[in-house]
Amino acid sequence: MQFRCDIQAWHACPEHVSELTGHPLPPTQSKVPAGIKRRASQLSKLVINTCLPIIAERSVDYVVFATQHGEIHRTLNLLTDLASEEELSPTAFAQSVTSTAPGLLTIASKQPIAFTTVSGGKNTLQAGLIEVAMRFYQQPQSNILLIVTDEALPEIYQHHSAEQHQQNLLALYFTQGQSWQIECNSANNGEHSAGEAEPAETSARTRFADKLADNTSFDFDFTNTRWSWKKL
Repeated sequence: MQFRCDIQAWHACPEHVSELTGHPLPPTQSKVPAGIKRRASQLSKLVINTCLPIIAERSVDYVVFATQHGEIHRTLNLLTDLASEEELSPTAFAQSVTSTAPGLLTIASKQPIAFTTVSGGKNTLQAGLIEVAMRFYQQPQSNILLIVTDEALPEIYQHHSAEQHQQNLLALYFTQGQSWQIECNSANNGEHSAGEAEPAETSARTRFADKLADNTSFDFDFTNTRWSWKKL
C-alpha cells in the first residue's frame, strides 16, 4: 500500500499545542462553544480546542478519529452510578460512545463533515493511518484530518496499563500532493530493535510526532508492519 500526499501536523496536550510541520495555529484560547462546553468531557474539549482552528482555516472533507479508550472517564462514572443503583444521566449516557468528540467537533464547526472512529489497542495510531490510506486510495483528492487522542486513564485502571498517564492528541491533515510518499509493508517486528519490548501506544505516538517534526524520511514499526515515510 503506497500513496503520496502533503501533510500538516500538530501535537497537543491540555497546556499547549506544538506544530510539527511549520504550520502554526492561532494563539491558544478556548474554542469550545458555551452550549457544548457545559456537557463536554475533557477529551472532547481538547479535540475541539485543537482541531476547530484547523477546520476553520482548511478544507476538510473527512475526519478519522482514532482512540484507544474513548470516553473512558464518562463510562466509568456511568458504571459507578449503576453499581450504586443511581439514576443515569441521559446526556452522560448519550456521550459515552467513542464518536462523541468528533461529533461535537463537527457541530462546533457548523459543517456537515463525515467522520469515522477506529480503535486498535496498542496499534490505534496505525489503525487511524490505515483508514486514512484506504480513504486516499478510494478518493485521492480528499482532504483528510486524522485525530489520534486519549485521556489519561482513571486511577482505578492505571495499574493495568504500562502507559504514561497523560492526556494527548496528535492531529494530521492530509491533502493531495507530492511532499511525502507513504508506504506500508508487512514485516516481522516481533523483536523490536534487538529484543526491546513493543512500545506502548502513547509512547509510539510521541516517537512518531518527534520523527515527523524532523521533516526527513523515516521508517516506523508497528506490530507486523513497517511504514516508510519518504520526504520528496
